[in-house]
Amino acid sequence: MSWVSERPGGQEPAAAETEYVPYALDDTLKEQIRVQAQIEGIEEKVNDLYALVMVESGGSGEDVFQASESLGLKPDSLSRDESIQQGVRYYAQLLNEGSALGADQDCIFQAYNYGKDFLYYAADRGGIYSFEMAQEYAAQKAYHVRVDYNNPIAVSENGGWRYAYGNMFYVQLIHQALDALDE
Repeated sequence: MSWVSERPGGQEPAAAETEYVPYALDDTLKEQIRVQAQIEGIEEKVNDLYALVMVESGGSGEDVFQASESLGLKPDSLSRDESIQQGVRYYAQLLNEGSALGADQDCIFQAYNYGKDFLYYAADRGGIYSFEMAQEYAAQKAYHVRVDYNNPIAVSENGGWRYAYGNMFYVQLIHQALDALDE
Protein backbone atom coordinates (compact mmCIF):
# COMPACT_ATOMS: atom_id res chain seq x y z
CA MET A 1 0.00 0.00 0.00
CA SER A 2 1.12 3.52 -0.63
CA TRP A 3 -0.29 6.95 0.00
CA VAL A 4 0.88 10.50 0.16
CA SER A 5 1.02 12.82 3.12
CA GLU A 6 -1.35 15.74 3.04
CA ARG A 7 -1.52 19.07 4.73
CA PRO A 8 -4.85 20.27 6.17
CA GLY A 9 -6.31 23.49 4.86
CA GLY A 10 -5.19 23.07 1.28
CA GLN A 11 -1.49 23.70 1.70
CA GLU A 12 0.46 21.88 -0.98
CA PRO A 13 2.62 18.97 0.19
CA ALA A 14 6.37 19.33 0.04
CA ALA A 15 8.15 17.76 -2.93
CA ALA A 16 9.25 14.74 -0.90
CA GLU A 17 5.63 14.09 0.06
CA THR A 18 4.52 13.56 -3.51
CA GLU A 19 6.44 10.32 -3.90
CA TYR A 20 4.21 7.33 -3.30
CA VAL A 21 6.04 5.15 -0.82
CA PRO A 22 4.69 3.02 1.99
CA TYR A 23 5.25 4.29 5.50
CA ALA A 24 5.79 2.32 8.66
CA LEU A 25 5.55 3.99 12.03
CA ASP A 26 8.37 3.25 14.42
CA ASP A 27 7.59 1.51 17.69
CA THR A 28 8.54 4.53 19.80
CA LEU A 29 6.10 6.77 17.96
CA LYS A 30 3.36 4.15 18.16
CA GLU A 31 3.88 3.83 21.91
CA GLN A 32 3.76 7.62 22.40
CA ILE A 33 0.49 7.75 20.46
CA ARG A 34 -0.93 4.80 22.41
CA VAL A 35 -0.10 6.46 25.75
CA GLN A 36 -1.64 9.77 24.67
CA ALA A 37 -4.75 7.96 23.41
CA GLN A 38 -5.09 6.35 26.83
CA ILE A 39 -4.77 9.78 28.50
CA GLU A 40 -7.51 11.15 26.25
CA GLY A 41 -9.71 8.09 26.83
CA ILE A 42 -9.70 6.92 23.21
CA GLU A 43 -7.33 3.97 23.40
CA GLU A 44 -9.79 1.94 21.27
CA LYS A 45 -9.10 4.41 18.43
CA VAL A 46 -5.33 3.90 18.36
CA ASN A 47 -5.32 2.45 14.82
CA ASP A 48 -7.25 5.51 13.62
CA LEU A 49 -4.54 7.66 15.16
CA TYR A 50 -1.78 5.64 13.52
CA ALA A 51 -3.56 6.03 10.18
CA LEU A 52 -3.86 9.80 10.67
CA VAL A 53 -0.11 10.04 11.22
CA MET A 54 0.60 7.78 8.26
CA VAL A 55 -1.42 10.06 5.98
CA GLU A 56 -0.37 13.36 7.53
CA SER A 57 3.39 12.83 7.75
CA GLY A 58 4.29 9.20 7.35
CA GLY A 59 5.63 9.48 10.89
CA SER A 60 8.52 11.70 9.87
CA GLY A 61 9.39 15.20 10.97
CA GLU A 62 8.36 16.94 14.13
CA ASP A 63 4.66 17.76 13.64
CA VAL A 64 3.72 14.16 12.87
CA PHE A 65 -0.02 14.81 13.23
CA GLN A 66 0.21 18.11 11.33
CA ALA A 67 -1.71 19.38 14.36
CA SER A 68 -0.33 22.92 14.57
CA GLU A 69 -3.10 24.30 12.36
CA SER A 70 -5.76 22.92 14.71
CA LEU A 71 -4.35 25.42 17.22
CA GLY A 72 -4.30 28.26 14.70
CA LEU A 73 -0.52 28.05 14.35
CA LYS A 74 1.53 28.01 11.17
CA PRO A 75 2.14 24.55 9.69
CA ASP A 76 4.87 22.39 11.19
CA SER A 77 5.28 24.57 14.26
CA LEU A 78 4.84 21.88 16.92
CA SER A 79 7.48 19.58 18.33
CA ARG A 80 6.90 15.85 18.05
CA ASP A 81 5.64 15.59 21.63
CA GLU A 82 3.37 18.63 21.22
CA SER A 83 2.05 17.26 17.93
CA ILE A 84 1.18 13.91 19.46
CA GLN A 85 -0.53 15.57 22.41
CA GLN A 86 -2.49 18.02 20.24
CA GLY A 87 -3.27 15.56 17.43
CA VAL A 88 -4.73 13.00 19.80
CA ARG A 89 -6.58 15.65 21.81
CA TYR A 90 -8.02 17.22 18.64
CA TYR A 91 -9.12 13.83 17.29
CA ALA A 92 -10.80 13.05 20.63
CA GLN A 93 -12.64 16.39 20.40
CA LEU A 94 -13.76 15.58 16.85
CA LEU A 95 -14.99 12.16 17.99
CA ASN A 96 -17.05 13.73 20.79
CA GLU A 97 -18.43 16.54 18.67
CA GLY A 98 -19.11 14.27 15.72
CA SER A 99 -20.94 11.80 17.92
CA ALA A 100 -23.07 14.58 19.44
CA LEU A 101 -23.96 15.82 15.95
CA GLY A 102 -24.72 12.35 14.59
CA ALA A 103 -21.82 12.40 12.13
CA ASP A 104 -20.38 9.04 11.13
CA GLN A 105 -16.75 7.96 11.48
CA ASP A 106 -15.76 8.96 7.95
CA CYS A 107 -17.13 12.47 8.55
CA ILE A 108 -14.87 12.63 11.60
CA PHE A 109 -11.87 11.52 9.55
CA GLN A 110 -12.63 14.18 6.93
CA ALA A 111 -13.05 16.80 9.65
CA TYR A 112 -9.52 16.08 10.82
CA ASN A 113 -8.38 17.33 7.43
CA TYR A 114 -10.97 20.05 6.74
CA GLY A 115 -11.51 21.28 10.29
CA LYS A 116 -14.37 20.74 12.71
CA ASP A 117 -16.77 22.95 10.74
CA PHE A 118 -17.07 20.03 8.33
CA LEU A 119 -18.89 18.10 11.08
CA TYR A 120 -21.66 20.72 11.10
CA TYR A 121 -21.77 20.75 7.31
CA ALA A 122 -22.08 16.96 7.30
CA ALA A 123 -24.66 16.92 10.11
CA ASP A 124 -26.83 19.35 8.14
CA ARG A 125 -26.77 16.79 5.32
CA GLY A 126 -27.65 13.75 7.40
CA GLY A 127 -24.26 12.98 8.98
CA ILE A 128 -23.40 10.17 6.57
CA TYR A 129 -20.13 10.71 4.72
CA SER A 130 -19.96 10.61 0.97
CA PHE A 131 -17.15 11.52 -1.36
CA GLU A 132 -19.57 13.86 -3.13
CA MET A 133 -20.16 15.74 0.14
CA ALA A 134 -16.42 16.08 0.75
CA GLN A 135 -15.89 17.25 -2.81
CA GLU A 136 -18.74 19.77 -2.60
CA TYR A 137 -17.36 21.21 0.66
CA ALA A 138 -13.86 21.58 -0.77
CA ALA A 139 -15.24 23.16 -3.96
CA GLN A 140 -17.07 25.78 -1.91
CA LYS A 141 -14.08 26.52 0.32
CA ALA A 142 -11.69 26.71 -2.67
CA TYR A 143 -14.09 28.77 -4.81
CA HIS A 144 -13.90 25.86 -7.28
CA VAL A 145 -10.15 26.35 -7.82
CA ARG A 146 -8.52 23.04 -8.74
CA VAL A 147 -4.92 21.93 -8.34
CA ASP A 148 -3.06 19.00 -9.82
CA TYR A 149 -2.96 16.01 -7.51
CA ASN A 150 -1.00 13.09 -8.85
CA ASN A 151 -2.14 10.56 -6.27
CA PRO A 152 -3.24 7.19 -7.69
CA ILE A 153 -6.65 7.51 -6.02
CA ALA A 154 -7.23 10.91 -7.65
CA VAL A 155 -5.85 9.83 -11.00
CA SER A 156 -8.25 6.88 -11.02
CA GLU A 157 -11.21 8.98 -9.84
CA ASN A 158 -10.87 12.13 -11.93
CA GLY A 159 -7.61 12.15 -13.84
CA GLY A 160 -5.50 13.70 -11.07
CA TRP A 161 -6.86 16.85 -9.46
CA ARG A 162 -8.41 18.04 -6.20
CA TYR A 163 -9.85 21.31 -5.04
CA ALA A 164 -7.36 23.73 -3.50
CA TYR A 165 -8.73 23.20 -0.01
CA GLY A 166 -7.74 20.30 2.18
CA ASN A 167 -7.98 16.95 0.48
CA MET A 168 -11.29 15.61 -0.73
CA PHE A 169 -9.62 12.17 -0.98
CA TYR A 170 -8.61 12.17 2.68
CA VAL A 171 -11.05 9.48 3.80
CA GLN A 172 -9.87 7.14 1.05
CA LEU A 173 -6.27 7.76 2.12
CA ILE A 174 -7.15 7.02 5.75
CA HIS A 175 -8.86 3.77 4.78
CA GLN A 176 -5.84 2.83 2.69
CA ALA A 177 -3.64 3.39 5.74
CA LEU A 178 -6.02 1.42 7.97
CA ASP A 179 -5.91 -1.46 5.48
CA ALA A 180 -2.11 -1.34 5.54
CA LEU A 181 -2.18 -1.55 9.35
CA ASP A 182 -4.35 -4.67 9.11
CA GLU A 183 -1.87 -6.43 6.79
